[in-house]
Amino acid sequence: LGQVGLRCTYCKDAPRNELARQAMCFPSKRDTIFESVRNYQRMHLEDCKYIPGETKARYKGMLDLNWPNKKSQRFVKAYYAEAATELGLVDTPKGMVFGAPPNRTNLPSEGVM
Repeated sequence: LGQVGLRCTYCKDAPRNELARQAMCFPSKRDTIFESVRNYQRMHLEDCKYIPGETKARYKGMLDLNWPNKKSQRFVKAYYAEAATELGLVDTPKGMVFGAPPNRTNLPSEGVM
């Protein structure tokens, strides 16, 4: 217990047996947050009956614009891991947990630079 996870805000209160795949996930490390988000985008967004149609249409419109492009994905992946560090998330053998104080200086931490 205490592992940090991600979940769909739209179906968070739905009965467990009504959840579409990837409604919740628990990345094991900061470096895997990007893959967890991508899995959510690929598997959950289309199938979740609780996400409003307008929201799904807006997301599909962004995909049609080829955003983000494949070149920028490595930067997004690095950003997610760095942002998690800034929030105080740490990797442990039992998964990712809050274990360090968050950076509240509005400046990047030394380890991020």
